[in-house]
Amino acid sequence: MFPNVIVIGAMKSGTSSLFNYLDLHPEISMSKKKETDYFIKEKNFKKTVNWYRSFFELENGDIVGEASPNYTKRHMFKGVPNRIYEFNPNAKLIYIVRDPYVRILSHYIHNYANGRESNNFEDSIKKNKNYILTSKYYYQLEPYLSKFNEESILLIVAEKMFQKTDLVLEKVFEFLGVEKSFVHPDFEKQHRSKKTKRTRRSIYKRYIRRYERYLQKIFPVDIEPILPDFLTREQEFEFPILTNSTEEFLYNELCKDFKMLKNYIDLDYEDWRIS
Repeated sequence: MFPNVIVIGAMKSGTSSLFNYLDLHPEISMSKKKETDYFIKEKNFKKTVNWYRSFFELENGDIVGEASPNYTKRHMFKGVPNRIYEFNPNAKLIYIVRDPYVRILSHYIHNYANGRESNNFEDSIKKNKNYILTSKYYYQLEPYLSKFNEESILLIVAEKMFQKTDLVLEKVFEFLGVEKSFVHPDFEKQHRSKKTKRTRRSIYKRYIRRYERYLQKIFPVDIEPILPDFLTREQEFEFPILTNSTEEFLYNELCKDFKMLKNYIDLDYEDWRIS
């Protein structure tokens, strides 16, 4: 049954890079759309199996996969592991994890840039538990461990994938049972932003675009060029920094889960602040 490999997360941990790397392998076909979110009841599970399978083509062999980081947000979306298991109990799962502090920071920046967040970093992570819980990797992994064999789940560390791409991908390919020595020139690309500043979406894109399809019935032409500058101007902002007080708060929130993750599997976490 396909798909037979699913990258289950974590959000803002390199899932897009891993998706692209896998798709380069001649024996692997990844979905046309990266995040199908099919197994989430609140999103696309009400759609048909044929809808789901329309994203896949058996072009490059027997390994067919997708990547939906929302599959490791059990605090928001219940029952995902059960649905995946019922769909394909032999599926192989890949969970890519990242320094939880850095992942949370990246998650916040993503939300702020897209207008989903207005508070400062420290206030946001204290008010919105989604940031913390998405970085509790063992907590997110638990329901999968209760359904799937450990041999069906591979954990990799994002920092290592970017530092030693070929070595990590060799491990991934071996796990999937494809030619593990395959190397592609694009493996050297580091899909990471090194910017120190970023722009926040304009007011127009944050609010008015939500109702764009209705406005088009009234204004058949693009209204953005005729809007005042303050509505369409993007705002530049500097990346927030992790202060000592923020790190202390994150450590207290995450240390227990991190210890459980380390007890489950001995990965190389030496680049993580929490270690």
